[in-house]
Amino acid sequence: MSKKEKTKANERKRIKIKNVGKASLNGLKCSAGKVRIIARSIKNKHVEKALISLKLEKKRAAKYLARLLNSAIANASNNGLNIDNLFIHDIQVNKGATQKRIMYRAQGRTSKIQKQSSNIKINLLEKSKR
Repeated sequence: MSKKEKTKANERKRIKIKNVGKASLNGLKCSAGKVRIIARSIKNKHVEKALISLKLEKKRAAKYLARLLNSAIANASNNGLNIDNLFIHDIQVNKGATQKRIMYRAQGRTSKIQKQSSNIKINLLEKSKR
């Protein structure tokens, strides 16, 4: 965990935000680095704009992030938040479990294949109008 992420975590603990839309996805069969590229592009965006940008994205992980974002929106509306004012407050992409496989090579040798997965968490907040 980087220094920036630690300060954010401490800030969340201090504030203890109650009305948030949360959703998480564990064990996505895509490496965390590939998912982080897309996650950075939608962070701090309005929910509708983020969904549009995810639909236009060609990468495979964008489809799963869009599903997760829709789930977070549904959770937020169930908690009584206004959907029109929601934005992506925090999105975390962490490494998940790694499956280890063997690929057989020439002359009786083997190579290791590591199939990586990732865990994603999204927090939505309602932006107050000024």
